Amino acid sequence: MQLKLLYFGKLKSSYLKEGIDEYTKRIRRYADFSIIGLKDPSKDSKGRLFLKAADGLKLSRHLSGGFNIVLDERGKNYTSQGFADFIDNLLLRNIKKINFIIGGPYGIPIEVSRGADALISLSSLTFPHDITRLLLLEQIYRACTILKGEPYSH
Repeated sequence: MQLKLLYFGKLKSSYLKEGIDEYTKRIRRYADFSIIGLKDPSKDSKGRLFLKAADGLKLSRHLSGGFNIVLDERGKNYTSQGFADFIDNLLLRNIKKINFIIGGPYGIPIEVSRGADALISLSSLTFPHDITRLLLLEQIYRACTILKGEPYSH
């Protein structure tokens, strides 16, 4: 299984970086895992986010050939077990590459969410994108341990 986390924006907090590094290391015990930071999209005069052509091309290269999951407040909510079952179902469908996409401080471009294979939500609460990244990584790790029958998830 190949997992990739793509995010827009920069990580500003060192305490979150430590947690992100820790969960990245843990996830790599279960899957080929990478994290890719992308430049924040621009805003037009009407306040809408848009990707410049070069940024869109860069993003599409990372997303091609994978099952693309966008984190979105309107997405499906899962329990931890439900999220693990969702990932397991993708694996049973022989999907080997899963991309998770998190927007930056100004959200995510509409083209990205429209092109997603799935929208998921970690909570109906709004979190800063940095914290969302850490929460998602913890849930990915938790799903890995659930699928392997390991005790972390208790």
